[in-house]
Amino acid sequence: MNSIKKTSLVLAMVLTSMSNLFAQSMEDGVKKFKYKRYESAKAIFSTMTDPLSNYYLGLIEIENENLKAAEAIFQKFMDDPANQAGLARVKLLQKDVTTATSLIEKAASKAKKKDIRPLQYAADAITYTEGMDPNKAIELYKKALETEKNGDLYIGLGDAYRKLQGGGGNAMTNYENAEMFPAVQSLANYKKGNLWYAAKNYDSALANYARASELDKENPLPFKALADAYYKVNRFKLSKENIEKYLELSDKSIDDQIQYANTLYLAKEYQNAIQKMNDLIGKGAERPYMYRVIGFSQYETKDFTNAKMNMDKFFAKQDPLKIIPQDHIYYGKILLKDTNTASLAESSFNKGIAIDTSSDKTPVFRNIAEAYYDAEMYGNSGNWYKKLSKAIHPALKLLIIGGLESCISMRVTMRMRSR
Repeated sequence: MNSIKKTSLVLAMVLTSMSNLFAQSMEDGVKKFKYKRYESAKAIFSTMTDPLSNYYLGLIEIENENLKAAEAIFQKFMDDPANQAGLARVKLLQKDVTTATSLIEKAASKAKKKDIRPLQYAADAITYTEGMDPNKAIELYKKALETEKNGDLYIGLGDAYRKLQGGGGNAMTNYENAEMFPAVQSLANYKKGNLWYAAKNYDSALANYARASELDKENPLPFKALADAYYKVNRFKLSKENIEKYLELSDKSIDDQIQYANTLYLAKEYQNAIQKMNDLIGKGAERPYMYRVIGFSQYETKDFTNAKMNMDKFFAKQDPLKIIPQDHIYYGKILLKDTNTASLAESSFNKGIAIDTSSDKTPVFRNIAEAYYDAEMYGNSGNWYKKLSKAIHPALKLLIIGGLESCISMRVTMRMRSR
């Protein structure tokens, strides 16, 4: 073999190796994006300069709510259908439906018999952004499927059907079709689990989440779904266990870590919740409501001085419209722990009651009455027990008033005798 042939062969081998490496990196980056591991995906795509990598970099900025950065990224390849569809997403988020529609039509028009991806990019822009009719996305996915069957198209079609009222059945069918493709089997089962959970078929949801984890040990999404589900039904220990598993596999975003700290508080791991929130604040990830969790947790650990300090920070930093009744109730209970501030507690409790829109306020009344009793302010305690009794069914009112007054009197007498 002469030197020219040898050189050509080596060059061909190098080019093939580089092509395979690029394809593998692209596949890995896309997988991480699908699993919402945006920082890991960004690290991969940032090393590339092609239009498709650029498209995913733009999508990551959208997920991070950086619309200006996303817009600038997509504009680097304005003739590319993926980036046109990406820019359409930005325009939809900016409520510019006219421009978005034009961009989506341009992207879709570039589909060819041997390359239906522009149809998918256009359909995805509609499916994963609010502002356009999901039926248009369904039409585009189906047109693409006429030429090529792949798991991503079925996943997208299922997600588009989920946006339609009564579209759950068609969504499930398409997720099941997606299971035929190994690359998206785990994701398809995760999507099926979400669909079953929304339908309150919890056994089937759990089975699909478990299946999703078995199919791909790197998929963190089922554990996040389980953490959220247990969180909603107040099973905080299980929520904590699952979010810890999720954090092991995810990119540990600030929002994920904040949810973990919230779960620690609800699971009554107060010291850990305080530590985690302070760590995040120290890293520059401050959110006003973090001081709420710290203050509440410090109250539970009887660190009342610091609890008041952090609740004061919370009220100073938080948007007044985002303050909840429990903020004022907790603050009132903290104020009761210091004789110098105890007289201010009543005002705080009344603020909490004033913004409480729940129809049943009896748990709050009981909470306040017991807080006053623990502070040995028995007259105030009796007043709140009376409010509690009046909020209960009228048929029981007289019986409860008499019983509560007798109970309070007896408890006060017993406490005085024990001194």
